[in-house]
Amino acid sequence: MEPIAALSLAANILQIIDFAASLVSTSQQIYEAGSSVKVREVELSVRDFNDLNKTLKSWVRPDVHALGPLTKDQQDLEILALESEKVAQELLDALSGLRLYGPPSKFDSVARALKTAWNKRKIDDIKHRLGELRQEIQFRILVTSNDDRVKELDRVEQAIVKCVLDDKDKLAAAMTAHNADSAHRHQQSEAIASSRHEQLVSLIYGVGLTNISNDDNSKEMEAIKKIKVALDFQIMEDRFDDIATAHQRTFEWVLQGSTDEQATWSNLLDWLKEGSGIYWMSGKAGSGKSTLVKFLHRHKRLMDALRVWADGCRLIVLRYYFWNAGTEIQKSQEGLLRSLIYQAIDQAPMLGPRLFPDLYEDLIEQSKSLLPPFSLGPNKLGARWINFPTFHELKRAFVTLTTQFDGLHKIVMIVDGLDEFETPRMSMTELADVFIAASKLHVKALLSSRPLPAFEDAFAALPKLRLHQLTHDDITTYVHDKLGLHPRVEELTMEDPEGAKALITSIVDSASGVFLWVSLVVESLIEGLQNYDTLEDLDRRLQELPRDLEELFRHMLRKIPPEYKEQSSRFFQLIRSNREQPTNQSFPYIPTALTAVGLYYAEADLNVIMKATIYHMPEEEVQTKVRKVEGRLRSRCAGLLELRARKNHVLFDAGHEVVYLHRSVADFLKLPEVWADIAGFSPAYDPCIPLIQSLLMRIKRVSVDSPGKLSETWRYVNAIMHFARLVESTTKTTPRELLDEMDRSMQYHFECLPEYKNYCKTWYETNPSGLSHDTFLSFTVQQKLNIYAHIEPPGRKGFLRQMKERLDAVKTRNSRKALKNSS
Repeated sequence: MEPIAALSLAANILQIIDFAASLVSTSQQIYEAGSSVKVREVELSVRDFNDLNKTLKSWVRPDVHALGPLTKDQQDLEILALESEKVAQELLDALSGLRLYGPPSKFDSVARALKTAWNKRKIDDIKHRLGELRQEIQFRILVTSNDDRVKELDRVEQAIVKCVLDDKDKLAAAMTAHNADSAHRHQQSEAIASSRHEQLVSLIYGVGLTNISNDDNSKEMEAIKKIKVALDFQIMEDRFDDIATAHQRTFEWVLQGSTDEQATWSNLLDWLKEGSGIYWMSGKAGSGKSTLVKFLHRHKRLMDALRVWADGCRLIVLRYYFWNAGTEIQKSQEGLLRSLIYQAIDQAPMLGPRLFPDLYEDLIEQSKSLLPPFSLGPNKLGARWINFPTFHELKRAFVTLTTQFDGLHKIVMIVDGLDEFETPRMSMTELADVFIAASKLHVKALLSSRPLPAFEDAFAALPKLRLHQLTHDDITTYVHDKLGLHPRVEELTMEDPEGAKALITSIVDSASGVFLWVSLVVESLIEGLQNYDTLEDLDRRLQELPRDLEELFRHMLRKIPPEYKEQSSRFFQLIRSNREQPTNQSFPYIPTALTAVGLYYAEADLNVIMKATIYHMPEEEVQTKVRKVEGRLRSRCAGLLELRARKNHVLFDAGHEVVYLHRSVADFLKLPEVWADIAGFSPAYDPCIPLIQSLLMRIKRVSVDSPGKLSETWRYVNAIMHFARLVESTTKTTPRELLDEMDRSMQYHFECLPEYKNYCKTWYETNPSGLSHDTFLSFTVQQKLNIYAHIEPPGRKGFLRQMKERLDAVKTRNSRKALKNSS
């Protein structure tokens, strides 16, 4: 038996022993105290055990014909394998008896079955035997691993020595490759261990997860997956992606241990390892708080420190970034709760049934019925599912998550931008109280915000740091790397070393800890370097720039050339209208990203939109439009708007979104006098129609090659409906031509998908909400487009009367469905 095979054998033996030990321990608890675990869950565990038992047998001797002599260690491992098989089979035989007691019921019947099949002495005996086998196998794995590791180190040492003798320049490359390989192996081991731990814990809880047998189609996993999908919202990760990545060699100090000189802030690394409750990071606007939080969340040292605190428990790390300049949900308590709960279930699926027990059981029952293959949700659950999650369901789940310690998990919440939270039903003080109440022995929170009075009072006695007081060295590093190493500055330094040094010192001293101010100033000075400015020119440019952020933004707006100010005004109005819209419970506004392609078509002529054919836009065409829009934003918006790359996007153009440079830019543009000046350059402009035509063109250019893609396209449809309602309410007219073209375009995509032909005839029957519509007119009526619905189409006399009759029929049918679902 090869060493690798022996190690794999040992690992598999240990897996079966751990599995059996966990199951026996659970059975003993049932024997002594009783439980609510159902028989069907135990039967599922037995089937999983059978699979593992078969795997064990195949690993004893991978090749039955290879009967050559074994080493002493290999012989010991094989003996342990056979003994493990014997004990495992004994356990399996006893558990198999559970199936003789009829249909599933409460666990008291299972307890009686176990009590008959197995007395307590036998349980204690097999537990003891399993424990001894596990200790012996662990010892054999350690011996085998150390032996292999010594051989590996010897091989690496010889290779390195050879590199030194052959070519010393190869030494660094060899060491780098070895370190990368070691890190990769470490990550693989951690992933395997984490997965295996989750499987065993899930078994103990009796949730019925079937990861051990890789049965991803189980009813239990499907129910949990549906809960996750319902909790998810499309822009959950957008804010994280928006935040700038920390400049190299900055913020490293924040994860260093305590020093004698440290007096102005509480050591974060100590709190991560040993602390509890809340750690608060505050800072001025633009000081880099969000960048610091992103830096920490991605840093290995933070995770290592938190594992020390977890002390063997499964670590769950949840993050959320409030975004005041974003959509309603991005700055709400609902968005916070949905995101945190989604991540918790994603990292530990067993939590799904605990957090939403009633819905989980209903989903299990509902899964016994068949749904169309394109269905996105269990519509047979009716209005309850359509409205999930309600705010009260989220609050109950969050309380359960943070208050009921199961002894297996520890939770860390990393939440940025508390000051960007905005909802009429809760104050900043109440938000702070939410996190204080949630912090328990097994839950703690790392929070960041501007130093608002509500947070200063709430977190006064807690560990904290004030970022703008601690970034002098980081700002110096940034200015040196971005400006000091510029080729033109190096030339100027040779001419006047003291003058160049004084310029950099002046920038750092003027920053007052505000990274955003520094980055804008450096960008302006680099523009001067490209114009071959002298040190005197650069210093004059620096002195002209205001030290206050808002004044700096005003300065930038004034620099926009007069010929571009009207288009600049349109751009600012488009992004604000797309992001900030009133909403209501009947039609919650969920905006789509204003992409580079979307902005391009918002500025296009209406006739171009109406005459455009339907085809999938190739990547080359997307990139051409992206480059044009990027250039226009730079020249028309003074750098206050920019394109931001998006990851994991589904639709063809969603990888390039138009965004504000920073949250403080959005706050500045909302100032009444500032917005009045911007809107004044295009006073008659209404962004609603341009946004509708932009969304329509994206429908025409998207590739709809699956039902899932058509469902994604419904986001465009819902946004078009929203802006059409605004047009009708403000202008008393309706964008009929654009709506009819949307109808035609969606029907074209629908007819290209054969999956639908057995279920429905039109695209508006595929509404993910589950609402049924026989005609496009009935759909527009449901969407409250009253003006559109009351205008007789050209050449179709009597059409409205016929449609009214059909609408009455649809209403009757939907009422019957709702009554049936409620009963």
